[in-house]
Amino acid sequence: MKASIQFFLQKIMGYPAYLFAFAIFSVYRFWVTKYDKEFAYFLKIIPQFKGHILLDIGANIGVTSTLLCKHYPHYKVWAFEPVHLNIETLQKLIRFFRLMNIETVHAAVGAMAGEANMITPILKGVKKQGLSHIVESNLDGENSLLVEAVKVITLDDFAVHFANIGVAAIKIDVENYELFVLKGGAQLIRQYKPLVFAELWENERKEQCIQLMELLGYSTKVLDQGKLIDFKGNTALNYFFIPHEVSLNIN
Repeated sequence: MKASIQFFLQKIMGYPAYLFAFAIFSVYRFWVTKYDKEFAYFLKIIPQFKGHILLDIGANIGVTSTLLCKHYPHYKVWAFEPVHLNIETLQKLIRFFRLMNIETVHAAVGAMAGEANMITPILKGVKKQGLSHIVESNLDGENSLLVEAVKVITLDDFAVHFANIGVAAIKIDVENYELFVLKGGAQLIRQYKPLVFAELWENERKEQCIQLMELLGYSTKVLDQGKLIDFKGNTALNYFFIPHEVSLNIN
């Protein structure tokens, strides 16, 4: 959506109402167009992995969590989101779509438990909730809105909630913080061998994520023309991590 339209809608509707309307629009848009081909593929292959828990790390305003819940009503979705306005929007979506198979966790996920600050960038007067991220330095600039201090948890510490059920798949989209999510969930990943679907930026952390997942027994793949292929330095944004012992039978 163009920035000028976003600016107008946020001003007229108010930011919370805009987030809710945008979330509903995005859910229906996916159902009609399947505009996110990589997430659609992720949805399709989940049943090939053991377990009935799906983790949405960086759930944002709840679009992917809603799609996971609707697509797999017999699975339990755990949605992790630290920004209070985002998780409030997610909770509105839960009521709007009458989702019964979801739990929300108001926290960031990282390499160790603690606290952190989150900011939401403001670009051309538009609040960009999809770019909210943990502050790691003072380089974020004056055009960012400090949102809040947030709780940080690790997946390994939280894993008690998944005991005897098993985690089938994890979606991670946390704006260049994926490495720390994986580090804090290495034990869980090693135990359950879930499908891991992550957005990775083109920097050194991408290589570190891939190396870590290889140590955990995973191969790295990307979607190319509707098929998963081995990652060999291809330019990509979203990555599929597949355990070596899983042989996918669809493409």
